[in-house]
Amino acid sequence: MIECNSIEEVRENINQIDEEIVKLIAKRGLIKKIGSEKLSKLRYYR
Repeated sequence: MIECNSIEEVRENINQIDEEIVKLIAKRGLIKKIGSEKLSKLRYYR
């Protein structure tokens, strides 16, 4: 478990987890290519 002291730390940790999920999915071949622009847009939809 990760301990966070601010909402910004929570957001940073969620972003790191999201990036790891995308990498793992891509590694399995389910996603061929994800542009950094698309990944950035996902972050703003929260």
